[in-house]
Amino acid sequence: MDAEQEQLRQQLLFRAQTADQAWGFLRDNFERLWGKIHSASPAAERVQGQASPSLHVRLGTAMMDFRPINILPNSFARSGWEVLQGFYVQVYQCKPEYAWSGNLWFMRSPQTESFRWFEVSYFDISGGRSKPPPFGTRDQNDYKNADLAASKIIGPWQLAFGPRAIDDEDEASFHDRWIGLFARAADGTLRPPRELPLRAGPPF
Repeated sequence: MDAEQEQLRQQLLFRAQTADQAWGFLRDNFERLWGKIHSASPAAERVQGQASPSLHVRLGTAMMDFRPINILPNSFARSGWEVLQGFYVQVYQCKPEYAWSGNLWFMRSPQTESFRWFEVSYFDISGGRSKPPPFGTRDQNDYKNADLAASKIIGPWQLAFGPRAIDDEDEASFHDRWIGLFARAADGTLRPPRELPLRAGPPF
């Protein structure tokens, strides 16, 4: 019994330390992304958010919003994804009104050995969701559908994009992808993609 308790304690400690490192990485990633946006568009304004790490940027009537969300343990059991942390990411266009969104999951899949941040987005094949694709979720009631989309079980959602890593050699493409979406929203030219699932990168 003591050995099992110690093993559980070590596992919880490892997860906590890994999660702390994940927040630090994402904070640095967002700072580099903001630097690129501000360098390309000095008129862009960074809005202070309550959560950290987070990123909220406004340019004209366009908004970019990256904010953390709560992840319950074993929320992705059917897919085998071990998700420790999550983010909801969105670019909002005022006119015509449209939001392109997705999720960042700090996870380890059955195909990977270590935890990394991955970008994922979804689309609804059931016809029951009014929100245009691609979309992410920040509602814990939707995690079941997100889990099924990554599993071998057919559910109402499918993967529109990803999972695609956003760190190391993949950071530049992650930045380019969202800077491009934000620029189109600022111009009022952001539209839903013509086909799903999405290709690996822009133009979509």
